[in-house]
Amino acid sequence: MIQGTAHETLRYRKLLGCDVKVFADVDVKHSAPLAVRKLDEEVAEIVSRVCADAVIVTGAATGSPTAVEDLRIAKQSAGRAPVIAASGVDLLNVAPVLKAADGLIVGTGFKRDNVTTNPVDKDRVRAFMEVLRRERSDHSNQPGT
Repeated sequence: MIQGTAHETLRYRKLLGCDVKVFADVDVKHSAPLAVRKLDEEVAEIVSRVCADAVIVTGAATGSPTAVEDLRIAKQSAGRAPVIAASGVDLLNVAPVLKAADGLIVGTGFKRDNVTTNPVDKDRVRAFMEVLRRERSDHSNQPGT
């Protein structure tokens, strides 16, 4: 069973006396909740009660895409905390995911043949970064951004 340790984490951060950031994963992949709650409620709680500095949203498993709608819900509920998509981001979905999220964690999408245990494929990384740069450039050229 996975349980949050917000109290212990915040106490330890205070003990360290440094500005360690807490990135909290809402609905941890490879897990199932004991009691189902709405995503917006979970996000609001980890930002307010856990004092999360950022919210991580994943798909159901490693390499499984993060639902864009889940990212949108998390953004609406996270206040000023950044929302990070953290599974299943690849060349095919980086554009819509980046429109809904503030950041990305990419692992499997960089691996040869999209297989987690394979080595990183530098050509996949290069192609991904080209798409990412293009998307960021397009976004920064829009009025009001």
